[in-house]
Amino acid sequence: MLLPPLKAIWLAALPPCGERLKACLPDWLPAYEADHHPLDANVRQALLAASRATLDRLLIPVRVAHRRRATTRPGSLLRGEIPIRTEWPENAPGFLERCKSKSPTCRLPRMLFRILLSINYLT
Repeated sequence: MLLPPLKAIWLAALPPCGERLKACLPDWLPAYEADHHPLDANVRQALLAASRATLDRLLIPVRVAHRRRATTRPGSLLRGEIPIRTEWPENAPGFLERCKSKSPTCRLPRMLFRILLSINYLT
């Protein structure tokens, strides 16, 4: 009895949480009644008097049915196509070693300067 109007309002309001749904319900009920059909006074009063936890409990099956699904799935199609380097040429020109350190000359409060050191070996 409460679920059909609640479901329509929840979906139209871009599925908000129970707390936000409770806050926007007085604004959405007149629009629902104008678009669909006038609600019985008892249903209207029950929707306005329901707590946010009650609204969340009523919407559990609707949330499950309208759950967003991820469109990407882990697969093995590209796994073999992407080369993974396991050995690094540390003796070749162009090999960079980097380290981060805090600046010892920085005395400003609540500001931290970091220095990124890059050392190019064999060049």
